[in-house]
Amino acid sequence: MAPCVTVLMSAHNSERYLADAIDSIVSQTFSDFEFLIINDGSSDGSRQILEACTDTRIRRIDNGRNLGLSASLNRGFAEATGVYIIRMDADDIALPDRLAKQVAFMEREPNIDVCGSWYEMFGDRNRVVKTQAAHGDIHDTLFFKNCIAHSTVCMRKQSFENCAGPYTEAYRYAQDYELWCRTVNTLAFANIPEVLLRYRVHGLQAGSSHIREQDTFADRVRRNNLLNIGLRLCPQEETIYFDMIAGRFEPGNGNDVRTAARLLEKIYRAGRAGHGRRFQDMLRTYMKPLPAKSVELKSASLSLFAIFAGWGLLPTIVSKARFLRACLKNTAGV
Repeated sequence: MAPCVTVLMSAHNSERYLADAIDSIVSQTFSDFEFLIINDGSSDGSRQILEACTDTRIRRIDNGRNLGLSASLNRGFAEATGVYIIRMDADDIALPDRLAKQVAFMEREPNIDVCGSWYEMFGDRNRVVKTQAAHGDIHDTLFFKNCIAHSTVCMRKQSFENCAGPYTEAYRYAQDYELWCRTVNTLAFANIPEVLLRYRVHGLQAGSSHIREQDTFADRVRRNNLLNIGLRLCPQEETIYFDMIAGRFEPGNGNDVRTAARLLEKIYRAGRAGHGRRFQDMLRTYMKPLPAKSVELKSASLSLFAIFAGWGLLPTIVSKARFLRACLKNTAGV
């Protein structure tokens, strides 16, 4: 008889934390699962750890050589027999009732296709990450950044039967972000507002050791999101936009500020028909530092005044007066 859940994990040179990750699954309060672990061409002791596992619910697949996470997960999807596929990474810790709570949620909410959760970062960084819970907020947030943590998700396998892959193997990193953005208009997403996973932060994980590649692939997803609302940015606009999303935008001159403000306005006009309030709120967050930068870099103008006032970024009479005074100084060449 097929299990209710397939827990899907890919392990590549994961010997340092692998046993802890496995133990956190086999000790779950929910027991109706198979644990499908793909040894993705490991050259350390990962295979020996897997071979030593005696729990009969564990099923191991050896790739023989390193295929990468996307290809390994696609192989796992094809092999999975569960109604639900729950992702797990080889360095994380699932809380004891994670499976029980996610299965109960999916049974209670039959229209939800993908369910993640809050998670606790530990190791090199320590904090609780509270992700958006409702589909509409998730939909808006995904336009800018990933808010569905890959190793927290529970997916209905049937929902992805029409997805090739479902992971795009050309995306060696940020493959989950690409999948969510590709399917968010046809599938329903949710995050359980409760910590169900401890997410280990360390220097050996892909997000740390391959940060540049991960950013490059994530920016490719963001470029696709822009194309989906009919926008193709020039290289200067792309650089500014991606830097703003990453929190590293530091305008070097007034032209950078003007480009950034007009770019965010353009994105809002193009995307507002298909997005909700959170889309606008996030654009406002990226816009918020620009009035002060505009004054500092002597780029204040009446056109920017109209943009900033329209976004509520000059909320008081005093703030409006200061910006207008800066506009007049710039016009007079003072």
